[in-house]
Amino acid sequence: MDPYLRLNIISLSELRSDTCCILHAAKECTHEDPVLALLPGLYSPPHEADDGQHLATESIGTPPRSLQAARGRKKRTYSPQTQKRLTKLQVKVKMYRRALNKHKARDGHTGITRQDALHVMKRFIPAQLHMLLSAQLELLGIRKQGRRWSEDMKKFSINLYFHGPKAYGFIAYLMKMPSVRSIRRWLSAIPMKPGIIPNSMETVRRATENWNREDRACCLLYGNS
Repeated sequence: MDPYLRLNIISLSELRSDTCCILHAAKECTHEDPVLALLPGLYSPPHEADDGQHLATESIGTPPRSLQAARGRKKRTYSPQTQKRLTKLQVKVKMYRRALNKHKARDGHTGITRQDALHVMKRFIPAQLHMLLSAQLELLGIRKQGRRWSEDMKKFSINLYFHGPKAYGFIAYLMKMPSVRSIRRWLSAIPMKPGIIPNSMETVRRATENWNREDRACCLLYGNS
């Protein structure tokens, strides 16, 4: 036999023997496939959890631990005082957002606002009707308990009620008007004393200032008719 070939056969036999010894030793240490134990990065020995159970080994397609931690990140915790303040601020934000949405819905997101429409109509309708329409538009979406009435609206409601309670009830059924109870409360706040009402003579003077002297000669009677 060729000496060179014989030397190669002996080298292969020794290499095979050494490989078998290495594989056998790796199998005894890891109790797993010795080929995987010799390939770094493809196999990691199992770690024991706190409860004594073995965790599953990570495969090649498993995301890094840092990415898993980012996905399962816990919510930040606050102290009770900070959490209470944060809750109050969140409630205020919701309230302001609700009011803003209601205001946007009331305007209708059109090119002309309600104030612009009232300004245009003011030239074509009487002042009393314009005041009444303005009050109706301002009260849209407001509950009865939250309505506020202007001085002009109070005077208009009182005069209309004295002209006829039934007529006032019909108008109040169709439009938003002060209740009869509110009208009576406003009247009770007016000071009533015996004698002439302080502003009555001034009202008569302004109403008759353009009359002739003969027409202004009259006799004023106060009391029950």
